[in-house]
Amino acid sequence: MTSTYCANCGGAVDGVAFCATCGTPVAGATGATGATGAPAASAAAPAAANASSAGNTGKSLQTGRLGFVDAIKSFFSNYVNFEGRATPSAYWFAMLFVFIAGSAAGLIGSPMNDQNGSNPVSSLLSLAFLLPQISVGVRRLHDTGRSGHKLWWALLPVVGWIMLIVWFATQSEAADNKYGPRP
Repeated sequence: MTSTYCANCGGAVDGVAFCATCGTPVAGATGATGATGAPAASAAAPAAANASSAGNTGKSLQTGRLGFVDAIKSFFSNYVNFEGRATPSAYWFAMLFVFIAGSAAGLIGSPMNDQNGSNPVSSLLSLAFLLPQISVGVRRLHDTGRSGHKLWWALLPVVGWIMLIVWFATQSEAADNKYGPRP
């Protein structure tokens, strides 16, 4: 019996074009199973063994939702990646992290406020998080089938923000779209 494993996460991907776990296109990396039924040595087999022994890695196999830690890892690993798609959980957990980090920076930096009341720690953190917030927003819009240019609506006070919140809260497109495979 021949099995196919995802080269990225090691999950079994028999008969599909994209890995259901991580969304990586399947390139046909196969590994024969031995007499014990375990995958034979291949580049993907150790990853499959690690994935099965690690248990739930924070991403639901059925829905593609990321857990909080995985969403933060994705947030920083795709720091300036404006292509592809981001799930609702990846977006909202990233925004929750930014809120928590910003609140902590406000508390930590409050003794350092200058004469104008600005907090240098919060200012630096806001600057550091600017590009990843834009990139995850663009990828989230892509996931709903919208152009990343719709993020410019953020420049319109109230109305633009409401539109963006509605778009960000919209469910993902069920199938692959022109921005990439479903995550």
